Amino acid sequence: MPAGTNFIIILYCGWLFLNEQGTGYESSITSWYFLSFIVNGILLAVIYYSKYLFSFSFRWPSTETIKKLFGYSSVAFVANLISFFAYRIDYWILKAFIPRAVTENALGNYIQVAKLVQVFLFAPTIVATVVFPLTASGTISGFDRTFKKLAGRVLLLNIVLCAFLVITGKWLFPFLFGNSFVSMYLCFVFSIPAILAITVVRVIASYFAGVNGVKYNLVGGLIALFVVVVLNFLLVPSMGINGAALADSAGYLAFAIFLLVFFKSLNKQSV
Repeated sequence: MPAGTNFIIILYCGWLFLNEQGTGYESSITSWYFLSFIVNGILLAVIYYSKYLFSFSFRWPSTETIKKLFGYSSVAFVANLISFFAYRIDYWILKAFIPRAVTENALGNYIQVAKLVQVFLFAPTIVATVVFPLTASGTISGFDRTFKKLAGRVLLLNIVLCAFLVITGKWLFPFLFGNSFVSMYLCFVFSIPAILAITVVRVIASYFAGVNGVKYNLVGGLIALFVVVVLNFLLVPSMGINGAALADSAGYLAFAIFLLVFFKSLNKQSV
């Protein structure tokens, strides 16, 4: 359902772009985006009630339940916050190197590549929204095998899309965005390992969140943040935005490898 509402919002954005003159409708898009969360919640509640009739009776949660809830949610919040910094901190680092090693035009190219990376996360995010509730329920027999197939297919999809842009991107990026974005191509090439690693991270992180293993996401995020920060300061002075892309790739590869190692060990224990 969230994927459906997001798709409708994307269509709405396209309609605004084609029919509105100038800018100024960003606030409308933002309002509809946040409103979609409320709509999803109401629709899910209606569907649940229609499928599972129940009588409502108010009851305070037990102290043990509150402890579990806040314990899990606090770790998950910190893990998400660290992952956010690991993904965005390079913006601030690159800005700090203007104009010594990075020009404002180069930073614009990097930001455009980062936006393009978001497109590659659409399919993994859809899979992640399916994986989390299924693993959390613990009632799906043989799900680990199905999970590996889902992760493998979404990874293959992004590999194919990356290969397409490697072949066409050198002329496609300037054609779509203008000649000032000619630096996008090489930056994107250096970002491909990050794209594929984030694909794996998105799916496996949702698995760990569902099996109460969010601590692995927290540690993996810390590893990624450390690698990204250190390599940005080492590579950006000599490589510019390409160094930042390479730092991101190394950080998220470390994150993905960490999660894969523990995913494999946990599955061995459960066999």
